[in-house]
Amino acid sequence: MTKTLPRWWAFLWAAFAAVAMAQSPAPTPPDPTDGAALWQQANSAARAGRSADALALFETAEPLLGDQIEFAVDHARTLGIAGARAHNTAWLNSAYARFARIQALAPQHTHNLQNWAITLFLTGQYQEAWRKVKQAEATPGWTTLDPEFLNALRSKMPRP
Repeated sequence: MTKTLPRWWAFLWAAFAAVAMAQSPAPTPPDPTDGAALWQQANSAARAGRSADALALFETAEPLLGDQIEFAVDHARTLGIAGARAHNTAWLNSAYARFARIQALAPQHTHNLQNWAITLFLTGQYQEAWRKVKQAEATPGWTTLDPEFLNALRSKMPRP
């Protein structure tokens, strides 16, 4: 009996999920005039690994939100990670330029520096990644640095 219970539960759960999916409305495209909604959807697409969709949404939202630092940080991060994974030089160059512009505007922005370091890490530039980590560690938000990223970087190159 105990061996059939998990199967029964899995079957029941799958049936509930199928019904819920059938009854839920299809997602609606975001309002192209709602920058915050576009930004949220872009981040969701990026987290789901849909880089092209995410970048298209960021491009649509940029005229509406381009002057907001947090938006710019998310956009640069997505460009950097997508560019590194796709070996897309244009995306990488755009990401590096964006990281530099953000740093000029907000030199103490820890996550911009961390995202820059992650992009450098993903492209095999470990020495440069450590330089950005060192800069990030000198910011007030240094305690929010991702320890898993730091461990991954240490595994590729010891801290200089």
